[in-house]
Amino acid sequence: MPDSQEPAAPSAPKAIIAPEPTEQSRFYRPPKLSRQQLKLKITEQQELLATLLQRYTDQHPEVVTAVRKLNSLQSQLQRHHPEAAQQAITEADHKAAHPSPLQPWRPQILDSEQHYLPDFSYAGYRWGEQQPRLTGATIVDVTEFGVVASDEQDDSVAMLAALEHAHEVSGPVIVQLPQGRVDLSRVLAIQRSQILLRGAGSSAETGTELFFSKPLLSVAAEDQQQWKIRQLVANNKNATQKGHSPVSWKGGFIWTKPRLKPFSTALAVETLAGKQGQHELEVNDSSLFFVGQTLVVAWCSSGCQRASFDKHLMAGTRTKLGRAYDRRANLVNQFVTVEAIDGNRIRVKEPLLHHVKPEWHVKLRTAELLEQVGFEQFRVSFTKRPYAGHHKEPGFNALFLNQLKHSWVDDVTTVDADNGFVVEQSANLSLNDIAVIGRGGHYTMSIATSNYVLTTNFRFLAPALHSPAVGWNAELNVYSGGMVKNAKFNLHRGLNQQNLFDDIEAHVASTRDLFTEAGGRDSGPIAAGYTTYWNVRAQGNVNLPINVAAPGIRLIGLSFSQPLKTKSPFIGYAEGLNHDGIEPASLYRYLLQQRLPKQATGN
Repeated sequence: MPDSQEPAAPSAPKAIIAPEPTEQSRFYRPPKLSRQQLKLKITEQQELLATLLQRYTDQHPEVVTAVRKLNSLQSQLQRHHPEAAQQAITEADHKAAHPSPLQPWRPQILDSEQHYLPDFSYAGYRWGEQQPRLTGATIVDVTEFGVVASDEQDDSVAMLAALEHAHEVSGPVIVQLPQGRVDLSRVLAIQRSQILLRGAGSSAETGTELFFSKPLLSVAAEDQQQWKIRQLVANNKNATQKGHSPVSWKGGFIWTKPRLKPFSTALAVETLAGKQGQHELEVNDSSLFFVGQTLVVAWCSSGCQRASFDKHLMAGTRTKLGRAYDRRANLVNQFVTVEAIDGNRIRVKEPLLHHVKPEWHVKLRTAELLEQVGFEQFRVSFTKRPYAGHHKEPGFNALFLNQLKHSWVDDVTTVDADNGFVVEQSANLSLNDIAVIGRGGHYTMSIATSNYVLTTNFRFLAPALHSPAVGWNAELNVYSGGMVKNAKFNLHRGLNQQNLFDDIEAHVASTRDLFTEAGGRDSGPIAAGYTTYWNVRAQGNVNLPINVAAPGIRLIGLSFSQPLKTKSPFIGYAEGLNHDGIEPASLYRYLLQQRLPKQATGN
């Protein structure tokens, strides 16, 4: 990553168009052209117009000129040669009925050494290299513990008994849910690795429905105490002082967290060197490390030379971080996995998010995470009530995925939730075929303090305030291949950075909804360096040019129902605005395909 000002994005190649003749007087008339001349010029203008429309329409005012000139020539043909005009209309109708396929185009940034593009290919379960699975598992059928579906009776006691038994089973375990509706009012806690909660499908007619009649703020006293529900945001003085609901953006009725273990423990070692995008860390003592160990790399602890790190973090610009970071340590955290140890050199699986320099005081901690936790084939629904309002949510929260690694969600739908899917302190999760439907809420999905979360084949249909979102310390996460109906793409400050919105259909009220701001302004810009939008296709109103306070943002193949343009100066990189046919259609899949063959051959 360059530590200098981001160069301006290269402008699109310009077509050469003859200037429109200036009208010399109100009596001026264009010269009369022959039938053949008119047809030839019309063909030329049609070809030129098609070319321009496939390029950067927002950067080419020549398109308007070409359209006007084409209309003028067609009017002359109609006026002076009506029989030829009818033939031209027939040919145009034929072309409209048999449109030529879009010409694919390859973004220049893929082959550029000048413009940094993060490697998003490590997102997902087992870094995208394997499909999620749990083999050799013992099946625990909840009906054997007294759960009866569709009887309109609360099955919380029986369900908790089945889960408690599952936690005591040795080895992998599948908790099997019945078809039909299961009424519940207690938190379903997952506190062990190698466990799968599986239903009969997410269909409302033939699948499994977990129906919760109460919000988190009204659950049983033992849940309140165990999960410290009333104190969830106690450390957030801003939230507490304003009387925000403690479950506004935390907690869920399906809640994962290791039992009685701290999230991380500091290691008494010095981290000496490492390069951004590379896989080696140099330390002064490697005796505390082992292969397979999960570490947290923390940049800029106390004593860090903030000026140089801040500039690096903000894509070489002088964007200020905000007052929330004046005395804050550990500005950026990344999960990595020890792959090999050679003397005092530690090789990690994931490429380093930033350089490691002595002056940036990079520290290492161990991380305690659950692994191989899965949720499949069910829906989570709530009593249908009007949305209580921002930060007033009583806690109709579905899945709170906390302290997980190499885990997954597949074929899960949430209905009428305040928060659908919330991910925190996790790495390498795969969420596939998920949906958030029903009334509006706070988040359809939020990712914070996490890396390499991959969300694919999603349908976020509920009109939430943030949909989808990346928040505090969210890095290298991917939303790919989905649809958002009431989209409000949210970059929720807190130094979220290098996240990817990829191959997405979005329906928005205006262009603002592609880059919504949230969180206090003292928490820095809406994102740090290199947030990336790739092949995001939006429908809605264009109210303003794109002006995103996210330094180094990458906008590649962003198309809209109306022409888009960026506001000058633009502190990022834009390529292919309004240009359909981008190839590759998914940056994530392209990067993964590029990496895996090299990995297989050892290159």
